[in-house]
Amino acid sequence: MDSNIHSQIEHLINNEYNKHPFTAGIDKANVEGVLAEYLGLCLCAPYIIGGSSNELFLNCVFSGRPIDRKIEITTAVAAFLSFDETGNYNKVIAGGHEALLSLLDTSDFHSNMLRRDLKLLFGKDISPTHNSYLKYYFVQLSKGLSNIDDVQRCAALVALEVHSEIMILSLWDSVMQVFPEIERNKLEYFYLHVGGDNPAEKYHVAMTEQMINEVVGQDNLVTFFTHFKFYYEMNTKLCRDILDNNAFKT
Repeated sequence: MDSNIHSQIEHLINNEYNKHPFTAGIDKANVEGVLAEYLGLCLCAPYIIGGSSNELFLNCVFSGRPIDRKIEITTAVAAFLSFDETGNYNKVIAGGHEALLSLLDTSDFHSNMLRRDLKLLFGKDISPTHNSYLKYYFVQLSKGLSNIDDVQRCAALVALEVHSEIMILSLWDSVMQVFPEIERNKLEYFYLHVGGDNPAEKYHVAMTEQMINEVVGQDNLVTFFTHFKFYYEMNTKLCRDILDNNAFKT
């Protein structure tokens, strides 16, 4: 993204969210509970992100707002993120048109990759947990991603992207401390998201840059960062809630 915007986001996170909640507080006693709740969170991605455009469309129809370019831009980004979470983006990139024949194979949904990682860690299938605060988070996230206000909607989307990378890396590091006997790169969900060299990363950054420039613009950056902080805090609070709920198990 624009170097100035990028540096402002990094500065904000480093100053106000120096350590992600998942960097500490995870041990042998509570790791299964934490990861069961994290799986519950992971499951939502293709549905909440992809479905947010449905509510946005209805908001526009009932308010009489035209579907303009700014709405199309955030819809395109959300559709890509949802498609990626199903594992089908990588299939199409690797296999071209022929990969369309394998789209019904859902084993590469990112949540299913995480299920396999958890089975490797615990030697058994782990069921997802959806506590009340996680359900509330789903509702709030959906409202943000479908908000008719362009700046707020863009901020919710960027905060989700930025936080996800930090969250996954922090959780991966903590899990490895609990399971040092497991080879780090054997955990396919974590490796896919934040491991190794990602040749698509520079394009992902450029896409986010263009979205902020076109949807927000320089004149609305102050408002953008106000909303960004709100949604970033919402994401980190969920992680603190997950840890707090499992604290008694330590």
